[in-house]
Amino acid sequence: RAVREKDGSINQLTITLPADDEERTSDDPAVIEMMLAEMDTARDAALADLTKIRAEDIGFVFQHFNLIPTLTAAENVAVAMYPNHIRPRQRRERAEELLAGADPLVVTLDQVQDPQNLGSICRTAECAGAAGVVIPERRAAEVTPAVCKASAGAVEHLRVARVRNIADFLEDARGAGCWCYGASAEASVGYDAPDYGEGGVVLVLGSEGHGLRPRVAAACDELIVLPVLGAVESLGVSAAAAAVLYEILQNRRRSS
Repeated sequence: RAVREKDGSINQLTITLPADDEERTSDDPAVIEMMLAEMDTARDAALADLTKIRAEDIGFVFQHFNLIPTLTAAENVAVAMYPNHIRPRQRRERAEELLAGADPLVVTLDQVQDPQNLGSICRTAECAGAAGVVIPERRAAEVTPAVCKASAGAVEHLRVARVRNIADFLEDARGAGCWCYGASAEASVGYDAPDYGEGGVVLVLGSEGHGLRPRVAAACDELIVLPVLGAVESLGVSAAAAAVLYEILQNRRRSS
């Protein structure tokens, strides 16, 4: 049952389960489906003033709901309640299409597993004007509502393609005329040394704690390093991505 204010916005949503469903909890798929069906009736409602959703017989209270404007009412509820299990609608992107533009900038992640890192990198990539992000199909974070939230909605505007093999994609990128630069703590070339203004650029970043795998590193044209002057060995992958992406952006702006 939806309770609306005078302006039509929803103030409260109450779901009452039948008596024979008393043993069900908020983790029950049937309960999730029921809640999403109820929220679908509110799809066209003014959601800006939605402050409370309550399912009395589930024992779930959620206040001050952080809405993602690009999602439907039902998807917003799903993001809040089950961030690791319910995924937003995604486009099926082809990695080769990211290389088709003029001098594309593509971010490639080699088994980055933290959803927060993936979201943060996608946000930076979108802000820096990247054509898209490439991630592997296995052993890596993928786009989920948690990633969407961490990216501040950037994944709704950024193409994210999944490939079976990162090293093979880099070979394809080089064949398409792109230069592939891998970020590595063991590299000897500074991140600000290459000329990123000539041709397409693929920036490759490794996983948390392990960096680039040997075959992926070997598939890059050059390995670059960020200077680290403190006691910590390296930057986190999302911070490294931000630093290098904006160096590429600045380099290209100077060259134009």
